[in-house]
Amino acid sequence: MNVAEEDSVVDSLDVDSFEMDDDEEYTGRGLNDIRFENFEYMDWIDNDYIRCLRSYLDDFNSGKIEDEELEAYRQKVRGKFVIASSNPFMMGGLLVMVMFVDHPDDIYSAWVYSSVDTETETILDYSVRSFSLCDEKSGLTTETLRELMKEHPEYKEW
Repeated sequence: MNVAEEDSVVDSLDVDSFEMDDDEEYTGRGLNDIRFENFEYMDWIDNDYIRCLRSYLDDFNSGKIEDEELEAYRQKVRGKFVIASSNPFMMGGLLVMVMFVDHPDDIYSAWVYSSVDTETETILDYSVRSFSLCDEKSGLTTETLRELMKEHPEYKEW
């Protein structure tokens, strides 16, 4: 995604907002603080955001949902993927970079959002807000990716 595309995505998306009553004191705790405060190393590569993404791709591939952005890559986004990275996203939720095992040269970026009940500080639900092919290439083959996964068994195929 180039800068112009990113700007248009940002303009069209709902961003986490924090509203306070006049008598409420701001604690400095944002929604991502609530979402990720207890995340440890393994949580960044195995969590409900990634499960939501897997379900979304399964629904897309089975025809249950449509996604114009993904349609051009339908044959490449079948099968299992691995997590290249995951980080809190400034607009809320998790930004996940994935590579599909059968086509690991392509890197995809997914924004998975979660609603948060601020009173109970619990996550209510998850949704995929965007999924797109990145301009960068990994340079990996399926064989190389599988070798890396043998060296790092904590990374699993989703």
